[in-house]
Amino acid sequence: RLPAFLHFGAGATVRPEFHIPGPTATASGVALLGALIAVTLYPPGRSEPRTWTSRWGFAARAFTRQLGWNELYDGAFARPLRFLATRVVDGFLDRTLIDGLIDGGARLLARFGARLVVFHRGRLRAYAYIFLWGGLLFLAYLFLRTRPGGFP
Repeated sequence: RLPAFLHFGAGATVRPEFHIPGPTATASGVALLGALIAVTLYPPGRSEPRTWTSRWGFAARAFTRQLGWNELYDGAFARPLRFLATRVVDGFLDRTLIDGLIDGGARLLARFGARLVVFHRGRLRAYAYIFLWGGLLFLAYLFLRTRPGGFP
């Protein structure tokens, strides 16, 4: 009889099964093979591997070069992305487009400021009166607009 927390419902039976599925057995076999190769190449007590390149020739050179994976990755991803980053993003977008917009905006504001300086006479009292009259006109506009029958 099962404990209460293992009851799955009326008529449920629990059958113990023990089997090793195919992927688990394959992974275990590959792990054991790798451990056997590691013990063969790096025997206990030695820090350097045995010379196996002369015995295995082409396979040893292929694995030493990592089957050409680094060259493939560099040619397929690293070089094109480096080109894209340096020439397109940094070269065109940053230096031409963004810097052009920033520098053009600065030049435009400098020209506007050069033309605006003509109106500057250095009379602070006159500027204060203009500011005061402008504020009063704005308040009058708001007052007349909120009155019935005032400004449209």
